[in-house]
Amino acid sequence: MYQSTPAYDFFHWIAHIFEDFFFVPIDYLRHWQDQTWWGGNIVNWVFILTIFTLFCYWLYKLKIFHDYDKEHTPENYR
Repeated sequence: MYQSTPAYDFFHWIAHIFEDFFFVPIDYLRHWQDQTWWGGNIVNWVFILTIFTLFCYWLYKLKIFHDYDKEHTPENYR
């Protein structure tokens, strides 16, 4: 027979929240995958664009520090 305990109810509540609310967009993307390849992989494209943007920003900052080092380093030490 089922006995309700606070810990048992708490973990079932967490499962309910994730299955019925947080995973709804993932379920939608899974069904969308059968219709279009681009739509099913939209999350991957967002990650790729984010990483590419951050990589370009990182290279930009490296260039700034590299140029700063050239301006403030005496030529006789190179």
